[in-house]
Amino acid sequence: MRARRKKRNPLIGCLLIVGMLMVIFLGVISNIRVQDERKTVEVGTAVEHSSIKLTMFGSEVGWPVKVEGEIDINTVGEYDIYYTPFLTFNKARVQVSVVDTKKPEIALIGEKELTVKDIDEYQELGYSATDNYDGDITDDVTTRIIKKRNNQYLVEYSVKDSNNNVETASRIVNIVKGTVYLTFDDGPSHDITPEILNVLKENNIKATFFLVGYDKTKEDIVQRMYKEGHTIGLHGYSHKYSEIYTSIDALMENFEKLEEMIKEITGGYTSKIIRFPGGSSNTVSRNYCKGIMTEAVKTVEENGYTFFDWNVDSGDAGLAYTVDDIYNNIISGIKPGRINVVLMHDSGGHDETLEALKKVIEYCLENCYEFKPITADTTPVQHNVSN
Repeated sequence: MRARRKKRNPLIGCLLIVGMLMVIFLGVISNIRVQDERKTVEVGTAVEHSSIKLTMFGSEVGWPVKVEGEIDINTVGEYDIYYTPFLTFNKARVQVSVVDTKKPEIALIGEKELTVKDIDEYQELGYSATDNYDGDITDDVTTRIIKKRNNQYLVEYSVKDSNNNVETASRIVNIVKGTVYLTFDDGPSHDITPEILNVLKENNIKATFFLVGYDKTKEDIVQRMYKEGHTIGLHGYSHKYSEIYTSIDALMENFEKLEEMIKEITGGYTSKIIRFPGGSSNTVSRNYCKGIMTEAVKTVEENGYTFFDWNVDSGDAGLAYTVDDIYNNIISGIKPGRINVVLMHDSGGHDETLEALKKVIEYCLENCYEFKPITADTTPVQHNVSN
């Protein structure tokens, strides 16, 4: 007679299966890890906990996470945050660094480029400095004056916040002992005027050209003067004393005819700055009309013109035959603390003037003179009328 087999309890089997599944489950979730070990955020910026990445067996997974720990996002420092993936005991510590990497800001009061006669005359216009973390740090600003060249200094401002972020700013101080107005009469010419324009452009200098009548082959030169920012003045359509100084009407027509030529070629530029041929103090006009210059200086002003003579004569239309002669005449005539209007000529054949010009520019820059073109706001240099 066979013995009866004992029946297995199904509950035990279920428990075994559940136990096995739990082991597998715990093995799986025990492999869920917080990937980030460190986070860095800018001060004042909220921490994005959603950016925390969980991995399982090296692959990223989505899983609910419990967050513990406090962070003061408005205070620079190191903070610990704990992340616990749901249903696991894998609590992970992530170090959060709240940092300040933003530079302070420096605001300069007044102009960023100044002109003084001597660096000792420079007076600070003021400044302020603010920082996103420290607030007002104006008292921490340091300044120093750096010499860039003979006629220019740089005032450098620097400030550092409590987190070692540094910002700098600067102000330019130009040393100007006087102003030089380079003026050229009797042009334009094909050979000299373009070369003079080249020299002026290389040195970023604007000048004044008192033109005489020109033909179509020179129109591009006049257009270039205008486009490059030089002042175009009127010397007169003709330079023949025997024609222009016979009457006031002849003299005014001489200026007006040239004015219309320039207006047409430049597309509307109206020149109201003139220079009398021979200057307002010329006496040759007596040969053609006695007293005409006395009347002329009043008439041109009544018609909206301003006439300019000069107080520094290069002599290039007279007895200055060499480059050194022209150069020495100019630099001996230039004086500090005043307007210096230099008379030169750019008509054909003035090669010595061109070469002397280069040396004059070098001398003026080294000796703290600035260059300007004559404008309607320039104080006129005018001679005493002799006729």
